[in-house]
Amino acid sequence: MTLINKQGENASLHLKTVFAAAIDAMIVTNAQGVIEIFNAAAEQMFGYRSNEVMGLNVSILMPIPDSLHHHLYMERYVETRQSRIPRQGREVIAKRRNGETFYADIAISDVMLDGEMIFTAVIRDITVRKNRDQKIIRLAFFDQETGLPNAYYLSEKLEDLLKDPHTENYLISLYIGNLTDYINIFGIHGVKDIILALTNLLKSELPPQSLIVRCGLRHLKIIYAATNEPLSANQVAEHIQTCLCQPLQIENHHIFLNAKFGLAKIIPQKQTVIMLLDYADIALHLAKYRFGKNYEIFEEDLEKTMHRRALIVQKLHNAMNELPFELYLQPQVSLAERQIIGVEALIRWQDKDGQWLSPAEFIPIAETIGLIKDITLWTLKKACAIVKDWKTTGNQRYRCAINISAHVLCTPTFVQELAAIIEETGIAPQDLEVEITETALMSSFDIAVKTVAELSALGISISIDDFGTGLSSLAYLKLFNIDRLKIDQSFIRNILTDARDHLMVEAIIKLGHELGYQIVCEGVENKAQLSLLEQLGCDEVQGYYFAKPMPVTEFLEFARNFKMLFDYKGKINV
Repeated sequence: MTLINKQGENASLHLKTVFAAAIDAMIVTNAQGVIEIFNAAAEQMFGYRSNEVMGLNVSILMPIPDSLHHHLYMERYVETRQSRIPRQGREVIAKRRNGETFYADIAISDVMLDGEMIFTAVIRDITVRKNRDQKIIRLAFFDQETGLPNAYYLSEKLEDLLKDPHTENYLISLYIGNLTDYINIFGIHGVKDIILALTNLLKSELPPQSLIVRCGLRHLKIIYAATNEPLSANQVAEHIQTCLCQPLQIENHHIFLNAKFGLAKIIPQKQTVIMLLDYADIALHLAKYRFGKNYEIFEEDLEKTMHRRALIVQKLHNAMNELPFELYLQPQVSLAERQIIGVEALIRWQDKDGQWLSPAEFIPIAETIGLIKDITLWTLKKACAIVKDWKTTGNQRYRCAINISAHVLCTPTFVQELAAIIEETGIAPQDLEVEITETALMSSFDIAVKTVAELSALGISISIDDFGTGLSSLAYLKLFNIDRLKIDQSFIRNILTDARDHLMVEAIIKLGHELGYQIVCEGVENKAQLSLLEQLGCDEVQGYYFAKPMPVTEFLEFARNFKMLFDYKGKINV
């Protein structure tokens, strides 16, 4: 006996009217799931006519596997009255007559009528809303150009990982340094192809649960998922490094990316998302300025380093108004003339707290934050003022050498600014020497050639500092108007015990002389080194054996008392 028969003719007519007029799809089934009422809205939603589904099981409106298991849910509920049958709406996936699936919101209620359990379902098609929600999710959590997850998605994922103490994962912050080169070849739209090609390569190489996220034009972050056998941070880093060395196929080209990355271990329940992201970015920042290795692994010491760096950045900005620096001078000695013929001017800085900050620490930072030019111009003005004072007071004049960084050397106005300082102080350009590292020369080769030629034309001496540590060669250096090569102290340190250093210094001196260069060896610390360098034909020396860098007044006193004599064995004494 059906529900309609049980209710009587008047109730039946009223019920039919209500169901027919309902905007929402309404379906009534018995305890076995057999359809007894299927209203007009349900017909429109599912594509069945009422008379086609009456007497059939409601599972025909469900996709597999729900349709296969539905009768089990019904039986369990009828027996126990314990189930997830909702009194309020919940989202499900339903199936139309043509097999198309769609999202639906369904609210089910049950009632006993004459001892029989009856179920009523009110259903709404929420496909439009779900599509809109998914579009919002895609906009919020995915990169629109590549479809990769974005930084917001990454934050959600890291939140989950930091709650799970049983996993061992790593976060990698990766930066593609030479992407601009390929934009010039493939255009801006080619960036997408490069990023996706790199992503596909990494997905094929990394553990299955790893995640690759795009956080900027040339910036990716990677969650390196846990493996069956735990890997150390170094092993993970080397694996990523190996992946990045492989070429990418873009159109008909094989390209190689110059990528740097920082790596941090994810430690659940001890870190926050912000801390973890900062750690990976700190390691990346340090990796960007590291030669010979494309990655850095975050350790606690790195955090201290970055805090120290932030402190120096603040001190540098505060110091720009007063420029509280000093110049110290270190003598350069001619082995032929047996006397001091020049000095290297080295900047020193004692802050307001009385702490001395090493130039090896604050100069690279000044370069990265754009303050190196101001500091260099101060150094040049101060050095020229010192030379002018020597001339005015009648003291012996010495050639004064100043280090110039790549950042300053490539500044379009540098030569004009230096010329103006020389003119203002009235010194002879020959009294000044500009020291440039190999790295500075090679970083912007064409600009460096032009700048060095202009400096030489002014009469300023040019010296290549730290020679032998960079990537240049004497074949390249012959294109520059160079007066001196300064052999780096790393070759001098072990020249007495390392045959390769001995041969290297000897070869540089010989070939440098053949090209017309004077040779200066820095880092001379003892008499044995000095004697050997004289035998090899070195022209000038500099190092702690003679003197450490000292204030100007101390240098003048030192220079007045300086004597170089030979003892009876022919060795050099100071």
